[in-house]
Amino acid sequence: AERVRIDNVLKNEGYFYFSPQYLLFQVDSTLNHQANVYVRVKPTTPARASRPNWLNQVSLNTSYILTDTVTRQPVLYKKYRYFPDEKVFKAKDITNATFLYPDSLFRRRRRDQTISRLMSLNTFKFVEIRLKPAAAGDSAGRARLDADVLMTQLKKKSLRADLQLVSKSNGFTGPGLNLSFRNRSALRGGEQLLLNAVASTETQTGSGSGTGALGLTSYELGLNGQLLFPRLVVPKLPLLNPRLPNSDFQPRRSQ
Repeated sequence: AERVRIDNVLKNEGYFYFSPQYLLFQVDSTLNHQANVYVRVKPTTPARASRPNWLNQVSLNTSYILTDTVTRQPVLYKKYRYFPDEKVFKAKDITNATFLYPDSLFRRRRRDQTISRLMSLNTFKFVEIRLKPAAAGDSAGRARLDADVLMTQLKKKSLRADLQLVSKSNGFTGPGLNLSFRNRSALRGGEQLLLNAVASTETQTGSGSGTGALGLTSYELGLNGQLLFPRLVVPKLPLLNPRLPNSDFQPRRSQ
């Protein structure tokens, strides 16, 4: 357990290639009813596991599929290598949900936060982050990693229909139809547009427990909509736009 704890700490300090198996515990029990425990790094530990890694190039692909050959040309946006899909997503909303920053120390927690935040947009089926050694280090001799953030989209628009037959204890019986429409990126920033329509008719065909007259018919027609923002939406005033700390919590606003 202590090996794993130390490894978790080191993973958040850039030691991407470190492993718990590289730690050695040596116990000196020659003392009288006491023991000294020494924690050491094994001398056989690879050199690359003994130094921190910095992020070099971070690529964002919002329409990745397993057979993707990436024929689109990337653009440079806020130092990110971004494969544009502007019909579905705006670059700024994807980068705002990404906590892996080019030219920063690799931290595993930021990788986990990135996956959590992107998945919480409810617009992606899968999110995968692939890390690999960069082609070369930097002028300071630091080890570098390239990160590929691969996002597989859900269908942007979907329509669902439910047909039902209702029979109530008061003798009312009839069919109903529910329609649900969803747009998973209505404003190209992961906003969820939900539209629901209901239509039903019921006719009293039996007395049931009620006292109403036979043949009485009722109708229901309804329409409602909801727009969910995967972020806080406030006026653009400095005092009302504090920079939120990185966290797994995804604020939402409904209208």
